[in-house]
Amino acid sequence: MKKNLLLSLTFILLVALSIFVIVTNAKNFTWDLFLSSIVDSRKEFLIAALVCMAGFIVFEGLALRTLTIGLLGNHPVKRVRGVMYSAADIYFSAITPSATGGQPASALFMMMDGIPGGITTIILLINVTMYTLAIMVLGLFAVIVRPFFYVKFTVLSRILIAVGYVILGGFFFLFILLMRKASFVKKMAEGITKIGIKLHLVKRPERIQQKIDKVMDDYRECAHSVSGKKSVLVKSFIFNLLQRLSQVLVTVFVYLAMKGSLSQCFDVFIAQIYTVVGANSIPIPGAVGVSDYVLIDALNDVVGVGNYVNIELVSRGISFYACVLISGVMIAVGYLVYKKKNKGVEE
Repeated sequence: MKKNLLLSLTFILLVALSIFVIVTNAKNFTWDLFLSSIVDSRKEFLIAALVCMAGFIVFEGLALRTLTIGLLGNHPVKRVRGVMYSAADIYFSAITPSATGGQPASALFMMMDGIPGGITTIILLINVTMYTLAIMVLGLFAVIVRPFFYVKFTVLSRILIAVGYVILGGFFFLFILLMRKASFVKKMAEGITKIGIKLHLVKRPERIQQKIDKVMDDYRECAHSVSGKKSVLVKSFIFNLLQRLSQVLVTVFVYLAMKGSLSQCFDVFIAQIYTVVGANSIPIPGAVGVSDYVLIDALNDVVGVGNYVNIELVSRGISFYACVLISGVMIAVGYLVYKKKNKGVEE
């Protein structure tokens, strides 16, 4: 709890610093004008942006539920539990560097529901592979339909976006390797255990080895069954693609809410795709600062939107900050309900 609290406070500090830098460096920005732009906005488009934000949570939940049911047909998972797995991933990915905390948090909730550790591992590995593939597909789409859009960014933004493409490609091939080579996964687990022994962090290594062997048996069985579940993989990819589109469309709807022009909607859409790619370039919790910089650059210099700072703050506030807050509340409530339910069973 202390570690999670420290991570959350660090995240809040980064958010506050990021917003401070944005508003102090923006020309003609005042909080009064910012608030009045929200009051005068077209509310139907703001509601659409909020719906898309909810879709970001729900679609990942549906992807995880689809994979779980597809690989464990005799293990029913309610939609609300799938959304809980998603909320855990989103919240802890946001507050930990390189999103390292998201997968373990999802795994915790999945194993609470009785899903074996090895199978949980392969489900989350497949999901993050599809997640990465969805971003790559959108990124390639942006390059194909707007080949000269990229060169309009500033040098720093171009570097961040290029690094994002390279990292996404590297992660995708690594995930494929992990899914196809169970021996590689086992060696990684045993290597981490040996480091833990040397640092005196691991007690009873023989018990750890037994757990690794048990998990690897589940992992191999589940990984083998994946090859015959192509329809499940396709559905998982579609849900992950819809999740990424939900995030991208938040910015488009906020732009329309701020009385933007329909003729520039597609350019705003492409700008946000490049922002998503660039967000993967630096291991900062939630890509705070990086996403803001690239999107402001895109809206100001690339698209040429007049009230670009207001659009960036509102879209980022809905698609990320509000999403993380709601996810945090969901997992807190879900965990308390789980503990209360288990306590009642024990009694």
